[in-house]
Amino acid sequence: GLLPGGYCDDIFLKNKILQKTQAYLYYIKSNNGQLYKIGISKNHPSIRINALKSKAKKFKENCVFELIAYKQYPLYKAFKIE
Repeated sequence: GLLPGGYCDDIFLKNKILQKTQAYLYYIKSNNGQLYKIGISKNHPSIRINALKSKAKKFKENCVFELIAYKQYPLYKAFKIE
């Protein structure tokens, strides 16, 4: 899909270093509020939004993404909050 997730507890149990990797928990809206997404990215959310725009074009979707809020956390904490 366009907005997949990729983390689960098993990944963090197998990789303790990954737990402490810095990441961003972000909240975005798309298409004037038709879709809201909470996500996690190791890249700044603006980079993630650009990737989503690029991916949407491949699906021939005309999506407008707006970053509402973000905060940096260790990756595992961001995963648990999400």
